[in-house]
Formats: sequence, structure tokens, C-alpha cells
Amino acid sequence: KPFYMLIPIIKQYVTGSDTIIVRKFGEICEWYSYQDDNYITNRDTLGEKTKEALEAEEGDFFTGGLFGDDKYACIFGGHIANTTYAVFGKCVEDDKKKTANPLLIHNLKLYLENGFMREEIVYESEHDKMTGLYNKGKYIQRCEEEYPYLDSIAIMNFDVNNLKKINDNLGHEYGDLLLKRAADSIAKVCTLNHIHGYRMGGDEYLLVIANPKDGELDKVVKDWEKGLEELNKEAQLLEDEKARFQCVVAVGAVEGKKPYNYEELMRRADELMYEDKKRKKKPGEEIR
Repeated sequence: KPFYMLIPIIKQYVTGSDTIIVRKFGEICEWYSYQDDNYITNRDTLGEKTKEALEAEEGDFFTGGLFGDDKYACIFGGHIANTTYAVFGKCVEDDKKKTANPLLIHNLKLYLENGFMREEIVYESEHDKMTGLYNKGKYIQRCEEEYPYLDSIAIMNFDVNNLKKINDNLGHEYGDLLLKRAADSIAKVCTLNHIHGYRMGGDEYLLVIANPKDGELDKVVKDWEKGLEELNKEAQLLEDEKARFQCVVAVGAVEGKKPYNYEELMRRADELMYEDKKRKKKPGEEIR
């Protein structure tokens, strides 16, 4: 089972309150929580708050950043292979230090670290190295085993504008920055286990929602647009002026209920994406 499925157990036997696992794997930093019977994953840049959390020692307190307005205490943490992690519990009483049986903590650490090692192996095989999204191989696997057989499905098909222009004028280093920014905007909305983001190759991305709730696709589209806008605003503050370009991404979004034709939905999403691409191009720009 994934390591984050340990969160309800830690909550029950150690923290007695909301629990967060913060993990840095390579260049990716994520934090995991459990709410309303859902495991929730959020990706965060490695800012000062995140660094501070990952360097925490048992009993250290944190507020703000990853933890919002609530106070959390570090229960334990560690480092193994390419992963650094820390486990936090929400404080239900001011400044009350959380303690647990040392043998229990030892066993929890072993379980977590074994899980991290397994996930590193699986992660490398299933994810795109540059963006951290799932790769095409993982998409093909889910197409064979899952996507055509759901009760309902939603698809967002993405294509990044102006990659060739940035590669030609600024260099491939900046083209990679463009692709990463687009991927980060998609990762921002892939916070629940049934929402999957993929890099299909080059500047093409895909997001699939398995069994979406009513109105969920519209919400994800709006949240993605807002997230991309925020990333573009942050880019305006970068020291490197050449990196302040706007990331423009075309999208086509569709959904269907059983019995749906998955291939037909994909074709329609591609058509809508291409129409959006044309709308977002400036006069004289190539549609590519």
C-alpha cells in the first residue's frame, strides 16, 4: 500500500489530530493529508517554509505556509535515499508537545521509509523526469485497465503555445522552463487520487478525472486557469528577465458517462483544444 495510507493510523495512535506528511523527493516537494475519506496530495515549491519543515526536529512547532493558520508539531522525520521527510500533527492544545511510544515511532519510521524506497522505484518508471507528471507509459496502462470502463470520465487535453518560438529565440533551457511551468499548473489541480496529470510528449499534456462528481470538471478547469495565472504572475518577479515570459496553454475539456466512447471523447477534446489554441494565438503567430 502507498506510504500515505499510514496517515489515519498515525492520527489514531500518535497525533490524535490532523496529520501531514511532508516529503521532498529529488526536486519535487509534496505534502499529504487525509480529509473526508480522501487522501490529498499537494505539490509545493521548495521555499523557505518547506525547507524549514523538512529540517524540523521532534517537538518543533510550525504555523503558516503549508499549515495555514493552525499550529502543527513535528512528530518525527528522517532521510533515506533521495527522500527527506517529516511528519506533523495538529496541536489541539497550545504548545503541548506530542509524544508517543518510541517502539511505535520506530516501527512507523520503518514502514514509511520502506514505502518511500518502493515508491522511488515505481516513481521512476511511471513519471516524466522533467515535469514530475505521469508519463505516457502510465497513461497507456490506465487506458488498458481503467479508463474505458468507468461510470463516467472527464478529459482535459493541453498543448503549450510558443514552445518553438522560445526555443529559437531564447534557447532550449527556457523552452524547458516553459514546459515545467505548464506542468506545474496541471500538477496544482491533481490533488486527489482520481485526478491524473500526464506529459504525453513534447508540449502535449493530458488530465483525466476518473468518475468525476457533477460540476467537478468545470471546477478543475477554473482552478487550473487560476493556477496558471498565478504562476505567470510569479514569473514576472524572477531575477532572470528572459524567464519572465507568459506561459500560454490551450485546453479542450470534455466529459462522458457510461456507455461512453473513450476514443471519441479524446478526439473531441483534441478538437476543442485546437480551437482554443487558435483563439489564444496572436495575429501572425503560427498554429503549432
